[in-house]
Amino acid sequence: MFLHKFYFIITVFYILLTFNCIAVEINNCEHKSLTLNNTNKSLNIQPDKRLEWWQNARFGIFIHWGVYSLLGGEYKGVDYGKEMGGASAEWIFKTAKIPKNEYREIAQKWNPRNYNPELWCKLAVQAGAKYIVLTAKHHDGLALFNTKSDDWDVINSTAYGKDIIQQFVNACRKYKLKVGIYYSQQIDWYRLGLNHKHRLTDQYKAVLKSHLKTIYHEYKPDLIWFDMGKAGKIADIAYKITKQIVPNCVICGRIGGGYGDYKCMKDRHLPPANNKKNAETPMTMRLNWGFDKNDKNWKSPDEIIKMLSICATRNTNLLLNIGPDGDGELSKNEINILKSIGSWMKINSDAIYNTHGTPFNGEFTWGSLTVSNNNKNFFIHIHNKPDNGQIIIPGVLTHISNVFLMTSKEDLECSYTQKNKNLTIQLPEISFDTVKIIKLSANKPLVFDSTKGPKPDQ
Repeated sequence: MFLHKFYFIITVFYILLTFNCIAVEINNCEHKSLTLNNTNKSLNIQPDKRLEWWQNARFGIFIHWGVYSLLGGEYKGVDYGKEMGGASAEWIFKTAKIPKNEYREIAQKWNPRNYNPELWCKLAVQAGAKYIVLTAKHHDGLALFNTKSDDWDVINSTAYGKDIIQQFVNACRKYKLKVGIYYSQQIDWYRLGLNHKHRLTDQYKAVLKSHLKTIYHEYKPDLIWFDMGKAGKIADIAYKITKQIVPNCVICGRIGGGYGDYKCMKDRHLPPANNKKNAETPMTMRLNWGFDKNDKNWKSPDEIIKMLSICATRNTNLLLNIGPDGDGELSKNEINILKSIGSWMKINSDAIYNTHGTPFNGEFTWGSLTVSNNNKNFFIHIHNKPDNGQIIIPGVLTHISNVFLMTSKEDLECSYTQKNKNLTIQLPEISFDTVKIIKLSANKPLVFDSTKGPKPDQ
C-alpha cells in the first residue's frame, strides 16, 4: 500500500513538472515572437526610451587626454607613436616601459593651465556633435577626478591638483551636450602592471568599485564608455554597479560579457553595409588617439564628413576623436576639421539626426539612404558621382511629393519620375567635392520593398 501511494505521488509530481516546463517553453516562445515582431518594426532596433537620445544623436566627440599628452608620443628622444607602427601615443607608459616611479614624476609635472572644457564643448556644438566622451581613467590608471581609494589621481599626483571631470561635466551641461565618461576597467598598468594577463586582486576590485561609485554619484553620466572588456568578474562588477546607481546610463559594448547597449566597432572601423543594429564607430582624425607631436597623417574634412554620412546610413554613431596637447590646447587642424564638419551639418543635419539607416540590405554605387524616425522623409546620401547625373532607387512604394537637393542657400528642386516602383531623380549641375544630400518627402508613411534594392555584397 505504501509503495502504491509513493508511486502515485511520484507520477503526479512528474506530470506537474512536465506541465510547468511546457508553460515556461510557451512563455519563452511568446517572448521570442514578441521580440522578433518589435525588431522587424524598427529595423532590428529595439525601442528603448533610455537609448533614444543616443540613437538620435548619431555624432559624438571623443577626447583622449591625460598625463601621456604631456609626452606627445616621445620618451627620452624616442618616438613611440602610432605613426611609427606601434600602439597609439596614450600607450606610452607600456610601449616605452616607463618605470612606475618615473611615470609618477611625469604626472607631478602635469599642470594644464589652458584646460578649457567650455571651449571644447563650444567647438563640439559648432561641429554638430550631441555628446562628448572624456577619458576619466585611461590605461595608465590615473583618475582625472578626486578618488577615495588611493592617491593615483589628478588631485594628489599632479601639479594641476583640481578635478578635471567636474569641470568637464559642468561645461557639457552648460552647452546641453550629453556627458560621456570613458573608464578603462580591464587595464590599469599602474595598479596591475604592464602585463595584460594579470591576476585580478581584491585591492583592484575595491578600486574599481570605489571609482565607479564616485563617477556615478558625483557626475551622473549619460554614457559610460568602458574599454577592452571581456566576460568575467570585472565586467560583472562594472555592470552591477552601473545598473544600481545610474540605471538609465547608456553602456558601451566594450564593457564585455555581453552587457553593452550597443556594439562598438573596432578602432577606426566603419560598420558593415547591412548593419541594422545599434552601433558606434570610434574614429581618429589622424593615426593617434592621444596627442602626438609627430603625427602628420591628418584625414581631410571631406573624408570625415563622408564617414559621418556612411555611419548614419548604416545605423551607426560616429565618435570622432580629438587629442589635446599636455596643456589642453587643440591643434589648428582639429579646430578646422570640426568647423568644416559644422558647416556641412548646418545644411545637412536633418539627414543625420533622428534617422535610421537604409531600408535596403546593401548600398548603391553612388551611396545610400537614411530615413527619418517619423517615417515621412528619407535622404539620399551621394558619396560618389552617379552616372549621367541620375539616381535610380527601386522599391519605393510610397508616392513621393517633393525632392530637393539641400544647399547652403535655398534647396534646389530636382526633377523626378516614379514608375513601376522605381524612383528616378535627375540631379542639377553640381560639384561633388563633398557628400551631397537630397531630401525626399511623402504625405504618407514611407514603405520600401527592400528585396528590390541592392544586396549586401553589392
